[in-house]
Amino acid sequence: MTIINIFFAMEVILLSCFLVSLPRICIGNIAGIFITALLFLITGYHNKIGNFIYELRQSFPGKISVITLSSLLMCIVIYLSVLTILMIKAQRNYPKSPCTAIVLGCRVKNGLPTRMLRRRLDSAFEYLEKNPDSFCILSGGKGEDEIISEAEAMYRYLLNKGITSDKLIKEDKSTSTKENLEFSMDIINKIGIASQVVIVTDGFHQFRANLIAKEQDIKAFAVSAHTEPRYIFIYWVREWIAITVLLIKKLLKDS
Repeated sequence: MTIINIFFAMEVILLSCFLVSLPRICIGNIAGIFITALLFLITGYHNKIGNFIYELRQSFPGKISVITLSSLLMCIVIYLSVLTILMIKAQRNYPKSPCTAIVLGCRVKNGLPTRMLRRRLDSAFEYLEKNPDSFCILSGGKGEDEIISEAEAMYRYLLNKGITSDKLIKEDKSTSTKENLEFSMDIINKIGIASQVVIVTDGFHQFRANLIAKEQDIKAFAVSAHTEPRYIFIYWVREWIAITVLLIKKLLKDS
């Protein structure tokens, strides 16, 4: 098998990772499919592209253009690699002492938690079983297509699993991760429970959630739910984009 055939095989596998999540559409699989299609194009026309780059490098402006583009691509690869390491590290930041758990909500369908939300709640359940004195804030408002709030759906789910109602607190106004944490901390400060918190969400989401927590001067630990394997690639790419947007906004705000 030639090198080109190996590249094609790797690209087919990569494309399959983004297509397997369909019909669910988000920025993650759109970006993934676009990038993979671009790689197919580069691999298919590698001879013509190679000749074009060779001719381009014969002139000084062309050489500068090639060096600039190569450096930019290298910086992107390094940036995404560092981001990936930080995302993996963030999801392993398990607390050493009992904390107040904040479960970040996501979509509710027909009044019931979706698979992703159930995984988060199962992780919260395990944490509360190990730390029976901890309180748990269920954070998530009601979307336009939801018949009850995410907080209410989470409350019913954990109640049915055996967690007592006195340990569960609903925060049903938030519509974003920023509001999840902000409104939950308002409740924590109001009722006087432990201000040291652990965020319960999917592993890929922990790093961004922690960045948002730091903006609010919240020291947060992590209890990470496992993401369904067929969605991990699209959510990981989506998170790269979301983190980048967050960092750019912070940079512009601080400048």
